[in-house]
Amino acid sequence: MRRIGFDICLMGLVAVMLMGTGSAQTEGSTVISSQFPSYITVIAPAGITDWTISVGDNTYPGTATATIRSNYDGSVDLKVRDARTGFVSPMVAGKMTSSTDPAAADYQLENPIEVGATTTVSLSGTEQTIYTLDSPGNEQPAISFGQEVTYDDYAASYSMTVTFIGTVSL
Repeated sequence: MRRIGFDICLMGLVAVMLMGTGSAQTEGSTVISSQFPSYITVIAPAGITDWTISVGDNTYPGTATATIRSNYDGSVDLKVRDARTGFVSPMVAGKMTSSTDPAAADYQLENPIEVGATTTVSLSGTEQTIYTLDSPGNEQPAISFGQEVTYDDYAASYSMTVTFIGTVSL
């Protein structure tokens, strides 16, 4: 009988010890939340410094591309406009001038520069769509530049800065 009592005591002690190790275990949880905001990225083509134009229609002979990326659900328009703002009159907007400052320019070309991708526009002070991205997406459309020169245009060095803009299509 003593032996049975001792065995029961021993089993009880082992059970208490095992229960103690099992009850020391615990668990927890962590909530992780994040945001991935909508974005539009536009990378304009590299500058053009090697274009020689003459009387008639001129198309830039090099290869130019823009990059447009977006994760918006829908369409994103790639637009262009004359980079000069504020004081630029509609008579000068979109036209290459003999100075980067139209107020100081001695000359301007008669016709505005043309910029295109799937659509070609005559540059002005107003944003105009030249390409539409099916978003979400990442594309590099080919960009064309054209300039009509007349016999009335003066021989000079001309320049123009074009702004490329990405906007959600409405």
